Amino acid sequence: MLQDSAKQPYIGISTTLSASPRALPPHASSALTTENQLLKLLSDELFSLCLSSDSISEDGLREIIERHSNSNISNYQFFHAACFNVRVTEGIIRYLLEYFPDAASAIDENGQLRPLHFACINPNVTPNIVQLLIDAAPISVRSEDNIGRLPLHCLCSNDKVDEIAELEILKLLMQKFPEAIRHADNKGYLPIHRAAMASKSSEYCQVLIDAYPGSERIGAMDGMLPFHFACGYNTLATVEYLYKVYPDAINHTTPSTNGHYPIHYAISSMGGRDDPAAAVDVVQFLLDCDSAVKLQTIEEESLLYYTCQREYNDSNILAGIEIIKIIYDAHPETIEEYLNGPNINASNIQRYHHQQVQTFINNKLFYARQAKDHRLMMTPDGSGQLPLHRALQSNVRLGSIKLLVKGNPSAIRNFDQSGVIPLHLACRHDDSATVVQYLVGLDATTLDAVDKEGNTALHYACRGAKYETIAMLLETYNAVSVSRRNARKKLPIDLLWESNVVEDRDGIVHTESVFRLLKAYPEIVMDSNMDMKQPAAADATQNGKKRKFGK
Repeated sequence: MLQDSAKQPYIGISTTLSASPRALPPHASSALTTENQLLKLLSDELFSLCLSSDSISEDGLREIIERHSNSNISNYQFFHAACFNVRVTEGIIRYLLEYFPDAASAIDENGQLRPLHFACINPNVTPNIVQLLIDAAPISVRSEDNIGRLPLHCLCSNDKVDEIAELEILKLLMQKFPEAIRHADNKGYLPIHRAAMASKSSEYCQVLIDAYPGSERIGAMDGMLPFHFACGYNTLATVEYLYKVYPDAINHTTPSTNGHYPIHYAISSMGGRDDPAAAVDVVQFLLDCDSAVKLQTIEEESLLYYTCQREYNDSNILAGIEIIKIIYDAHPETIEEYLNGPNINASNIQRYHHQQVQTFINNKLFYARQAKDHRLMMTPDGSGQLPLHRALQSNVRLGSIKLLVKGNPSAIRNFDQSGVIPLHLACRHDDSATVVQYLVGLDATTLDAVDKEGNTALHYACRGAKYETIAMLLETYNAVSVSRRNARKKLPIDLLWESNVVEDRDGIVHTESVFRLLKAYPEIVMDSNMDMKQPAAADATQNGKKRKFGK
């Protein structure tokens, strides 16, 4: 999988600088009389000041340089330290170059990097600093380090620099050395690979791809595409952009890691993200993009199993559980692998490293077992309800609903003794519109079904105050039944108005739902049968304030 050394290829630079043999003597002894000793003293003093983010300043540098005005220094490690210092300014760089113009061309003592490399990984680098260094040493823009990285690679690996500044610096480096965009380092990483890895914006990546069309399709030596890196470490916006320019990347595997797909990198790299929750959005996007993604396996291990066996900690367990839920909803049949044999279930689950993962799988196995029991799935209870009805009343996840429907496909059209079908219960009880959308997708005619009281799906959504479902029914299904009255002469909006589950009648979400219903059926405001007063039970909100319509 992705290694820290790949994501942060310059992580050791600060250590190298701080470990350089530049320990400043506690006191400048008068015994230092030789030229070499004086040069070493000057070099040590400059390095110590340039390395310190608390002390570096033009005045401090001026004081040191003026004390050694006759010294002809040749060791420029202090300049590398200055370029890497987060407190460096354009004035400091300009001042040092006036005294030491050759410093911009110097290679560090390890024979790897020039000052421009160090500046390009400085989170506070500015376009003017980069311009100063290029003007002082034009050759530096095309200089490689010992593993083939150009300053452009350094900039693309810098995930802390200001977004506006980095775009300007990017264009400057490309202008000074256009071929840099096509240069691969010793690992085969192009600048676009580094940018995708370092959380660069979609706009930034687009500049790179526009300058080198087709680079989004180029794999590195380990088989990694820019899309793999983006799924592992970047934002959803950048993942969406890279998918747009190369959709088939979603199906590419990396031979160096036993055939990992991009979704595997999104799952396994949560620990490398500053915000593990960002991985949740990426996984959801990948599953939504292509139905084949849910079937992608590694050595015949399902995505569900792969995700469950990750090692989670307090910082990423919530994101991990959310991804497990998403994958379960997308392809719940994979949980059936825990039902094969009397002991496989327990032994597999106990292998998981976190109790929350074990608990989730155990809970969902209840519905997997139900779905396999054909007699149970086909037998109504005393109220005429099947297991699907009861599960929907309990607001279970979409994955479990899919399993139950698979166990009895005809259940979605089954009326209980009150004329209620599963869609009605989903509209009233499910907190998300996804289950409702799934059921309607199986049979759109159920939208027209009414119970024995004449209530439609929209009536049930309004009674349950399920705002997301209300919006979806109105906007996706052309305001179906918005003007239909039930046996008690109630419109859907009446039931929302009377609902005793509304927690905040002055809230934005509630108000928006009322507005949507009115917009879909504006004639209601002229209907004398509409009672604009709230029922006594719902006349006050939780804080005792009376509802004011339209507020």
